[in-house]
Amino acid sequence: MENSSKKTQEFFPKGGNGGYAEQLELLLKQLRFPNKPIHHAEQVIKGFRKDCTMKIYIQAREEKCQGHVFKSRHLRANKEAALQDVSREAFMRLCKIYSIEVASTPFFLHPFRECGDRRCHIRKFRGFEEQSPIHFSMWMWAADEAYEEALEELDMLRSKIAGWEERYNHLAKEHTTRGQLLEAIKLRLQWATSQDYLQGYKPPSESVDAIVWPLVEGKHDNTSSGRRNEVIRTLSYFPFMLNFHPSCDCFFNMLGNKLVVIIGATGTGKTRLSIEIAKAIGGEVVNADKMQIYDGLDITTNKVSLQDRCFIPHHLIASIPRNAGDFPVSFFRSAAKTTINCIARRGHTPIVVGGSNSLIHGLLVDNFDSSIVDPFGQLEVSYRPTPRSQCCFLWVHVNEVILNEYLKHRVDDMVDAGLVEEIEEYFDTLSVNGHVPYVRLGKAIGVPELSEYFTGRVSCSDALSMMKTNTQILARSQVTKIHRMVDVWGWHVHALDCTETILAHLTGSNKYMEDLVWKRDVSDPGLAAIQDFL
Repeated sequence: MENSSKKTQEFFPKGGNGGYAEQLELLLKQLRFPNKPIHHAEQVIKGFRKDCTMKIYIQAREEKCQGHVFKSRHLRANKEAALQDVSREAFMRLCKIYSIEVASTPFFLHPFRECGDRRCHIRKFRGFEEQSPIHFSMWMWAADEAYEEALEELDMLRSKIAGWEERYNHLAKEHTTRGQLLEAIKLRLQWATSQDYLQGYKPPSESVDAIVWPLVEGKHDNTSSGRRNEVIRTLSYFPFMLNFHPSCDCFFNMLGNKLVVIIGATGTGKTRLSIEIAKAIGGEVVNADKMQIYDGLDITTNKVSLQDRCFIPHHLIASIPRNAGDFPVSFFRSAAKTTINCIARRGHTPIVVGGSNSLIHGLLVDNFDSSIVDPFGQLEVSYRPTPRSQCCFLWVHVNEVILNEYLKHRVDDMVDAGLVEEIEEYFDTLSVNGHVPYVRLGKAIGVPELSEYFTGRVSCSDALSMMKTNTQILARSQVTKIHRMVDVWGWHVHALDCTETILAHLTGSNKYMEDLVWKRDVSDPGLAAIQDFL
């Protein structure tokens, strides 16, 4: 979605504007309005464009009466054009409002606009022997109709330009991100060939360029799924790229990078905060949710859509095929480490965000031991890991009672967005392809529960009730693990209380109040902590 901003300030028209601005002044004098109108210009910035709209405030003739406010209905290129547009709007409506008072003046011949109407009209004359006033009025009406159509055509062209600019920005971001990924792949392959690390792997081409550069030049399948399959195919020929040898640490060193790490239970607003922080500090988001790393089930796994990403690069989302099995934490540690170093080399700040605390632990601990099955378990009493990077931890937390109520509403919203249909399609696709439905992605909350409904064991409402209960259990488990990070391991965490924001959402407060509470309790304190950290 294209970013836009607005700036409003009072506008003081200069004399000699002519046109409708001058005609409006004459009409106000004719109607004996005591003061000149007040103009407020609003500059609307969208992408490369700076357009203007304007409002006119006209003080009432008597203290007990209300004044008039008129607003231009079209975006104009500058304040002078917007002044003529809003003056015309005010002029035509005042000609109707005070039609009796202007009946004996030349203004009576001008077309007028009915209250709440978009089009201009002409008055019906009766009893006139001379036809020239009627002809003059109809000529003015025709001119105004042409003017109205021209402005509407201009609005349509501006809308098309906005769509083209949004598409251009999206393609530019996508091209940059893909180019950076492929460049990292090429460098990695070149390093591996120089280290004789390809023994036992036989790529289908004689050179690295034959695999990597066709992706950049677009010589392969140019659809999004085709490009993704090409990358997956390349990675399948070189599995060491996602499972690095320990000697690679001298080449990819994450120790010098500063990371922002956002943790919290599901549904607390981690994704929203990560995007706002990335926009503020120039960061890129690295996903640490073990379900969102798989392709597919976007609604079920709550993946952030391309539109909601606000052109912020997101990594390790939908990176693994949906029918793949479980991946080890060491896989994520290697893949995320490479991604973070690529982000840092571009001069951006990596922002790790996700609710899978096991992945957070696997990525950040100094000495990772894959033999430890559950680092958060009670059996590991003496376990005290330390982060291998400088990290600013932000913990977005919500009161448990309020969060549980919100999670129930969120499941209902997911159902409205097509959750049931998405999971049904998932089962149909896997059964057709002959895959087992309960691979790793099939363990996502919602899939096992609704499978009971599809097989006729329970009703749909019962299945959704189980999904809500299991989501609440997951949230409690996530909070317990975070408490272990803070209380037992001693990791320094900045706590951000999102309770009032969630409560405002549940009680139906307006969006402005909800955003105000969010800014006060979450985004502003989080940005302040990051600024001190960086």
